[in-house]
Amino acid sequence: MKRQQHDIRLGELPDMAERAGMTSAEGELALGGLFSLLKDLLEGEQFNKMSLSLPGIDTLVRNYERQTQTFYPAVHTREGGVGSEEESDEDQHRRKAVTDLITTLVHIRQPGVFLDEQKIMQFIPMFITFVKAKTNVDASMIMYLLLPAEHIVKQNSGIRSESIPSLSKSA
Repeated sequence: MKRQQHDIRLGELPDMAERAGMTSAEGELALGGLFSLLKDLLEGEQFNKMSLSLPGIDTLVRNYERQTQTFYPAVHTREGGVGSEEESDEDQHRRKAVTDLITTLVHIRQPGVFLDEQKIMQFIPMFITFVKAKTNVDASMIMYLLLPAEHIVKQNSGIRSESIPSLSKSA
């Protein structure tokens, strides 16, 4: 097998967060958000019944947001919102990355398998690697995709791409 594999290791995630310009608290928040979302999706009954069309994914994430009072801006379009303008390429990119992240669950999850925390933690780098390969999104930016936006909302009246440092060219 000549498939070149550069999987992101769990230990690299704090560095990724740092490269994205996140504080360590934000990094932990992003990982915590991803962990909860994955746990919920992987173990939730609703996951089995839900069609993973784009509206299906949106519904799944919105339900999760309602339960946990967290908000994942990347999953929502900007229709009629505070920053309602045309969805920029960056917004579409972020949206697609989150969508791919969640869609991947279909390929990886085995029905009826209970996942303990260790297993879910092992999923995290796998998803980030997958999304990076599929969307060309900078890996550190994927951390921001999963960062609950309350602190951003408090600072600004809307979610703006300036709130996401990793969108600026890092290469």
